[in-house]
Amino acid sequence: MAMELRLHSPCGGEPAIYQWPLTASDKYDKAAEIVDTIRWVCEDFPELKLAMENYVLHDYDTKSYESMKKLCDKYNRAIDSILQLWKGTYRPAQLLTRPSNSLLRHIIQQVYNRAVTDPDKLNQYEPFSPEITLQLDNVDMSARKHFGRGSRI
Repeated sequence: MAMELRLHSPCGGEPAIYQWPLTASDKYDKAAEIVDTIRWVCEDFPELKLAMENYVLHDYDTKSYESMKKLCDKYNRAIDSILQLWKGTYRPAQLLTRPSNSLLRHIIQQVYNRAVTDPDKLNQYEPFSPEITLQLDNVDMSARKHFGRGSRI
């Protein structure tokens, strides 16, 4: 069985799934992406922030599967608890607002990192050419259903 890490969505959408071992390069580090995602979600959901910063985000090892799994599991339990509290109630106004610009920028960066496997190749194409349009038409732009707000896509 493949080892994977999952981050639950604060909006009840599909989880973000990361295959272990996590990849890292000069430009992209999936372990840092997981930690950054948790931090940005905490900024938009203050009820998570205190618990995550004091009890979860202070002690983890990005090179250890067990440590990263524990980090993700604690985050997921916190998200699941909040969603359970909200279940059966009118969705809080917080979920009906747009994500903060910082969280939105993070989501867009995640989509870019997953969609553009070789950024240098993009320089071979003329801007807004049919080749670029064709490439973009094949990109799944559904990151919002993972960490965006409001109704699911």
